[in-house]
Amino acid sequence: MVSASKWLSIACLLLAVVAISFAGYAHMQNREEMNFDKGLGKAVTQQTKDSLLDIDFAALKTRNPDTVGWIRLPGTVINYPVVQTGNNKTYLDKRFDGQATEYGTIFADYRSKIYSGNNIILYGHNQSYTNPVKFSLLHKYLDEPNYVKEHPFFEFYKAEGGIKRRYKVFSAFLLNAKNSAEVNAVYKNVADEDYLSYLEGLKNRSVIQTETELYENKQAIILSTCANRSNDERALVCLIEM
Repeated sequence: MVSASKWLSIACLLLAVVAISFAGYAHMQNREEMNFDKGLGKAVTQQTKDSLLDIDFAALKTRNPDTVGWIRLPGTVINYPVVQTGNNKTYLDKRFDGQATEYGTIFADYRSKIYSGNNIILYGHNQSYTNPVKFSLLHKYLDEPNYVKEHPFFEFYKAEGGIKRRYKVFSAFLLNAKNSAEVNAVYKNVADEDYLSYLEGLKNRSVIQTETELYENKQAIILSTCANRSNDERALVCLIEM
C-alpha cells in the first residue's frame, strides 16, 4: 500500500509538472505575440532617432481595414497599430490579423471621433510587468515616481491625412470600473463647452505630478487598461496633444 506521504510527494510532483508546462506555454504564447508585433513593424520607418515615424497605413489597411492609427511610447514595447469598430468587444480577444488571442489588439472606443473629437479613448490589455505587451507598461506611471520624467511623451499617428503628433502625459490614476458615475465621467465624448473642465477633472485625480499645460484647443487621449491589483479597477494614463 502506498503511504500518505508518498501520495503527497506524487501529487506535488504532478502539480510541479503542470505548473512548468503552463509557464512554458505562456512563455511560448508571449514570444509568438511579440514576434507578431515585430512583424507589424515592417510598415514603419524612422528617418532619425528623434524623428516621428513614417507609417505605411495603406499596407496596414490592406491587412486590416479597421486600422485607424498607431500609438507609440518611444523606447518601450508600446508601438502598435490601433483599430476601431462599431463596438468595444471585437478586439478584446482578436489579433490584428483576425486570429484569436488573449492579448487582443489596441483599439479605439467605438464612440471616439479620431479626427474631429476633443478626446480619444484607447484600450489595451495588461499582461503584467513580466509580460510587458500591449498596455502593461502603463502601470509604471502609477507605480514608479520617475517614470513620467523618463517617458513623458507618446506619439499618435492617424491613418488618414498623414497626421502625426506628440502627446504629453498629464495624469495617471485608478478608476473604479464598478462605479457608473466614475465610468461615465471619463469614457465619453466631450462637448467643446465642457472640455476644459473635463481635462481639469482628469488632472485633479492624478497620482503623479506633472507640469503639463492643458489646452482646450488640443486633443486628449485616454489610455485605459486593467489594474494589477483588482479586476474592478482600470489604470488610466491621460495625454494632451502638443
